[in-house]
Amino acid sequence: MPTTVWGIEKLEEGEIFFFYRPRVEAEEVKGGEDVQRFYMVLAAKSPTSSYRLFVVGRKKLPEVRRDPHPERRSWALNVRATTKPDEIRRELAAVEYPTKTRGKRFVPASEPIGEGRYILFRHGNHTELAYALELPKVPGPAQEEFDVKREASYVVAVKNPDIATPGAPAPLKPPNYPSALKEKFGQRRWIPVDDTALLDYENTQLLLLGAHDEAIETELGLHINSEHHTLTASAVCRELRLECDRERVQPLLTGEFPASEESPTEAQRR
Repeated sequence: MPTTVWGIEKLEEGEIFFFYRPRVEAEEVKGGEDVQRFYMVLAAKSPTSSYRLFVVGRKKLPEVRRDPHPERRSWALNVRATTKPDEIRRELAAVEYPTKTRGKRFVPASEPIGEGRYILFRHGNHTELAYALELPKVPGPAQEEFDVKREASYVVAVKNPDIATPGAPAPLKPPNYPSALKEKFGQRRWIPVDDTALLDYENTQLLLLGAHDEAIETELGLHINSEHHTLTASAVCRELRLECDRERVQPLLTGEFPASEESPTEAQRR
């Protein structure tokens, strides 16, 4: 059941992970131009356990601004919903595929850029998604490239699949909502995530609007129970069973994109 604290009604909480997939043939990632996709994973722990993989538009989270700037808005598309973390891991893995003219092509594996805790909550007449990072301890250039902050919150709404919206992605097929969920939309273009089951269907489209930045507890009275993790306690490696080698974990430990010629220090290994 949702819980209400300081006027905030908690709907769901769990672990959040951010990943980027390098472009094909990108020898080294130095910025967004070398990135094919940016992902957000919500691993819900309460009230139920589930995993959702979202592709985030513009390859970054929306900015948190006080003015109605277009960069405050972005979208996210659910490309995998499951109760099995191994299925998320396979979606993020490297892929090899044949082509008619170039032989086999290799799509690099997605790399972790951040992990933390999140809370989905109702605030007044809307719902928000708030998170706090656990790794890296201090966001660096790699996180800045995707606007992943130490903590932030976003107004989040679900798109009515029966109403076309300019600027929103057009999936090949609509989410397979049961009638009880479809009825929630009525004639509205977007609705709050009052029922978290709305997030459990592939091709669900979300609107993200920057709301609060680095001041969640001060402005909302909302505390996210996050901890500063070491690599050995990293949920992204433990829960999704990633092969957390030197290349993959560097953004989590240092906030820097990995460089192929660079060796980890003993401090990075701990």
